[in-house]
Amino acid sequence: LQPVRFGSLVAFFEEERRFVELIDDAAAGRRTRSGHLVFHRRRSIWSVPFDAESLSTSGEAAVIIEGAGNEFSLSDRGDLLAELDMPRGDARLRLVRGDTSFSRPDTNALSPSVSPSGEQIAVQRLLGSDWEIWIHEAASGLPARQLTFDGGFFPIWSPDGRRLLFWRPGKGLLS
Repeated sequence: LQPVRFGSLVAFFEEERRFVELIDDAAAGRRTRSGHLVFHRRRSIWSVPFDAESLSTSGEAAVIIEGAGNEFSLSDRGDLLAELDMPRGDARLRLVRGDTSFSRPDTNALSPSVSPSGEQIAVQRLLGSDWEIWIHEAASGLPARQLTFDGGFFPIWSPDGRRLLFWRPGKGLLS
């Protein structure tokens, strides 16, 4: 395998066993259906037009959120972004839709996962010594509701948004 520079977003071709560098000085990349590559760089979340066929970007990358943590998630359409901001250890779930941004306190939360529709955001939250999965409703502003009571990590939505998958110690992947 050829060496890859640390801190770069890359595509990996398994059959050829080779990497192609997409963007330097970037992490946590996600491709959107709208044809963009969204990534974290230097405490901000950026977006750049991206062609998946040619594995190339076009135009200049632009900042979407300044002062952002690298834990973020997007809706399938790319119209809702959720990120966890932990400036002093107190997590805040920041939601961005278009030009509108709003925050909700979510102490001890990690791993945000936006549903494909953009209507719900799942997070794992530490309660005492246990991690559990909680669900935020994106539009309502109501308090998050607890989904699991026997542990849960790394929530991720099914492509149709009807199920939420998560990992539970000793049980594996559950929904």
